[in-house]
Amino acid sequence: MPDLLNKKITRPIRYSWWSPEMSNIERCKVFSLTSGPLFIEFDTDVCVGFASQPSICSVELWLEKDKENKRSELLSNDKELFPVYAEDDIYSEEYFGELIGSELLKYEIIKMESPNSLYWELPREVGIALYFSNQSMILISHGLHDNSDDFSVIKREQIDDSILDLLYKANSGHELF
Repeated sequence: MPDLLNKKITRPIRYSWWSPEMSNIERCKVFSLTSGPLFIEFDTDVCVGFASQPSICSVELWLEKDKENKRSELLSNDKELFPVYAEDDIYSEEYFGELIGSELLKYEIIKMESPNSLYWELPREVGIALYFSNQSMILISHGLHDNSDDFSVIKREQIDDSILDLLYKANSGHELF
């Protein structure tokens, strides 16, 4: 991710496991809450993929496409996924569409204190906070909106209040998020 700092976002895309029209999610929140990965394309022709990995209670990321247009093949050819674009007037909030053209200024790994001993050995990297030049921040999230293991792309105010006190920035010890 350090190589992507100060690079412009050209397109955030969620790849939904089901058609947005068939979703039971409120229409304007499909981009944010649908099941499926997020791809963020940058002006350098690089594309990064994000998803949730429940087995390690964490968000994961991978290089989906590099500068030479080499693809990971993880999801790029999956014809059973439905693209939902951040700038979509129906299935996304305007907030996410406004990320297009903004530069990624910084990112922070968000961890969660272990609720019990079963999770203590897991990484628990439940979020990646991305900060942009247009003063926006989004959270790439492992269940932060509803305290589940569902992947989501949310704003800070969408974090479930019941877990807020358990969150902290990975690089700052136990400073609460």
